[in-house]
Order: sequence, then structure tokens, then C-alpha cells
Amino acid sequence: MENLNLQLFGENSLEINPPEELNNTESLPKSPVPTPDPIKEFENVIATIFPTNQEENKLHKARGILGESARDYTDEELNYLVTDFEYLVDTWLDLFEKRVFQGKTLKELVGESANGNTK
Repeated sequence: MENLNLQLFGENSLEINPPEELNNTESLPKSPVPTPDPIKEFENVIATIFPTNQEENKLHKARGILGESARDYTDEELNYLVTDFEYLVDTWLDLFEKRVFQGKTLKELVGESANGNTK
């Protein structure tokens, strides 16, 4: 670090010398939080402002199915509801398939038969 010289009112000047430990930049702590990727941040903002056609179609279908009750929800709230409902349905179907097909889902069974691993 360099010295700082301040010119004070007229001829008087003040010289400020930083402490020696500030001259050693290796002893400074590293930033614990990684800096975010600006491109990823930008993509997230754009996706929030301009939803894809698939997201718009999903919300449009959900509003059509829910009818008048959909008016109470914003697009974001409705998207959360649809996502939660899809998760529940997928989970319930997986549990049902495992009960019916001896502990395996249809996806697992199809994957095994496609690979030639039939029992």
C-alpha cells in the first residue's frame, strides 16, 4: 500500500502510513461466498419475466381446469400448485407401481427389458 499525503489548509500536510499488516494481502481472508455467475443470473431473470410457451400452456390448462377458483391465484402461486400436484401424482404412481410390480416402477421395468435384462 502507498502512503497517503493530505494537503491541509495552506502549508501544513498530513502523512498517513497504513499499518504493516495491511501491506500483506495474503493474510486477508478469502471471500466465503462464491460470486454468482452473471449469465446464469441473467437467464433466471429473463425466465421469470418471459415464461416459455410450455409454462404458459401449463398455466392456461390449469386455469381452465380450476375455472373460477383460479382467479384467486397469481401465475406464480398457480405454478407452485401445479408443480406440487405433479410431484404428488408422480410419487403416488411410483408407490402404486412398486406395489403391483414387485418393488419396481414401470420405468425400471421398461429399462430392464430394453437392455435385455429380463428375469
